[in-house]
Amino acid sequence: MRGFSFMVTLGLLLTATTDGMSSKKKRRKGRISVYDRKRECETETCGHLVPLEAKNCVHECVSPDCYRKTYAEPLEDGEINLQLSKNFMACAQRDIKNSMVAKRRSDRQAASGSATSKSAATAHGPASDSSRQKGESRQE
Repeated sequence: MRGFSFMVTLGLLLTATTDGMSSKKKRRKGRISVYDRKRECETETCGHLVPLEAKNCVHECVSPDCYRKTYAEPLEDGEINLQLSKNFMACAQRDIKNSMVAKRRSDRQAASGSATSKSAATAHGPASDSSRQKGESRQE
């Protein structure tokens, strides 16, 4: 009996920890894409600038809308403002998340639209034939 209760407790514990891990991964996914985009901007778009001077370029590259909202006055070269940086990162994360959601939604609509048009064509074909037959039988 003790062994059974131990196994049940162990199972519940493992389930609770795996659920917590999956939610962390979901949250981390948006952040990773912000950091990936930032790294890409640092190396490609703004790579020709000195890193201390590239902050404005990188921020504008990551999210132009969030850059305009957060940094009304651009930072001076080498200036660091942690509060503005936090605000910008939060805005950029929302921006990227919203664009990912919109992309998924449009992909789903495109997939369901093509599936719906195929099923609608199939559904209208036999239905229209049967309705014609009914109409013909009424006319006779």
